[in-house]
Amino acid sequence: DDGLVVREGKIDPSVAIEFDCDHDHRLAFAAAVFKASGVNIRILNGEVVSKSFPGYWEILGWTP
Repeated sequence: DDGLVVREGKIDPSVAIEFDCDHDHRLAFAAAVFKASGVNIRILNGEVVSKSFPGYWEILGWTP
């Protein structure tokens, strides 16, 4: 009842997605996994990762 189900599917890389991590650094890191896999995602409020990993985006060479 309080879990998460991930279903197989395909995301069209030509479709841009905006993801609001709602100031939660864990959600920003999770969204980065999608970005790394080729999803065209813009992470809103991505600066929140500085709570636990300052310089994260710079190390990856990305902007959220």
